[in-house]
Amino acid sequence: MVSKRFGFASKTGIVVGLLTALLLFGLYSLNKPLAVHPFWQQTVWLLYLSGMFIAVRRQLSGLESAEPHWLEMARPAFVVFLIANLFFYGIYWLGHHFDPQLELLQKEYYRSMMTGSISEEDQAAAHLQLEESDLGSMKTVLFNYARAAIGGFIVSAIVGFLTLRLSPSKNNL
Repeated sequence: MVSKRFGFASKTGIVVGLLTALLLFGLYSLNKPLAVHPFWQQTVWLLYLSGMFIAVRRQLSGLESAEPHWLEMARPAFVVFLIANLFFYGIYWLGHHFDPQLELLQKEYYRSMMTGSISEEDQAAAHLQLEESDLGSMKTVLFNYARAAIGGFIVSAIVGFLTLRLSPSKNNL
C-alpha cells in the first residue's frame, strides 16, 4: 500500500516510468540499435529529473513546516526514481528476453567504446569478459537496478537540496 505522503511521488514515478517505456519502445520500433545505444538509454534521465522536480515541488508545497530539511525533500524524488527505473529495467529485460539481437547490438556498442580508451591487453580481457556476460539475464538486470539506486539516491538528494534552496518561500537548510 502506498502511503499518502508519497502517493503523488508514486503516481509521478508511474507516469515517468510509462513515458520511459514509451520512449524505449519508440526507439526500438524506429531502429533497434537506438534502443540499446548508451546515449539514448541515458536520455531517460531527462524524464526522471522532470518527474523528480515535480514530485519534490508538490511535496514542498504541501508541507506545513516552514523549515523542511533538504533530505526530507529527497524522499519523493527517490520514490519517482525507483519506480521509473523499475519500468526502465523491466522494458530492458523484456527487450533482451524477446529479442536476443539487442544484446549483440549492445555488446557491439560496448566494444566500440573500449577501443582506444583502454590498453590492448586490457581490451582483450574486457572483450572476453563481455562475450561471457549475459546482459539481459534477470540476475544482471536486478544487479544493475540495485546499483543504479545508489546513483539515483545521490541525484535525488541533489534534486531535493536544489529544489529547497531555489524555493522562494521555504529556503532554509
